[in-house]
Amino acid sequence: MIGINLGLYASQLSTNSPFSFGNSLRTLPSNDFVSFASGLGPIDGASKLSIHYWVKVDSSDIAVVGGGASGGSRIHLLKFSNNNLIAVVANGAGTLGFCSFNGFENTKALVSLVFDGTLTGNENRCKLYINAIQQTLSFQGTIRPTIPNESSDFRINSYEITGEFGQADYNEIVITTDASTPSQISSFYNSGNGNFANDSFTNILAYWQCNELDGSTLLTDSVGTAIGQLNNFVTPPAYFVPF
Repeated sequence: MIGINLGLYASQLSTNSPFSFGNSLRTLPSNDFVSFASGLGPIDGASKLSIHYWVKVDSSDIAVVGGGASGGSRIHLLKFSNNNLIAVVANGAGTLGFCSFNGFENTKALVSLVFDGTLTGNENRCKLYINAIQQTLSFQGTIRPTIPNESSDFRINSYEITGEFGQADYNEIVITTDASTPSQISSFYNSGNGNFANDSFTNILAYWQCNELDGSTLLTDSVGTAIGQLNNFVTPPAYFVPF
């Protein structure tokens, strides 16, 4: 009988590095935000799109990822200061789906927006997940079938239509050009332990791991699509901090 060293065999099969949240991007109650000069064009007019990010945000504060300088045309996934998690896919003011964010404030939480405009009905076109659990949404207006042309206004931590800025810790921000499945979101959440986006999702457009160090002026995209420009970030205090 040929002996096999199972431990060595298993280690040879396992080639992925262990996941680590590493740093996160911390914004303060001022005017910190991230903008993008290019790379997000494929979201314009898209019929499918998903946004995922880990966040730590207090009950009275805002966290936002998305685009929209006008009140009518926008795509956002935000936790607003009214304790709701809100998905806005609008080409007309007041078009959104929302659910309560109570119970998740000031803790690490994974929030996900899944948009599929090829389907009919608000509840099929727009879905929100918190920690990989789909939420029951309330809707206002009719979710549009395509994403408005908002790539040039896509930002992190800036809610342009009201002139407000967030205060939150952001990490592992992912955009895909498809409608992410529940199993993919569950893989990314990984029972709260987190996972690499590349091991969880397909059709990744951008993936910002937020592992830079203080003094950085750019937010690196792991897939090389969209490099973010950090605006108004200064030290002290630190703005890349452990998550």
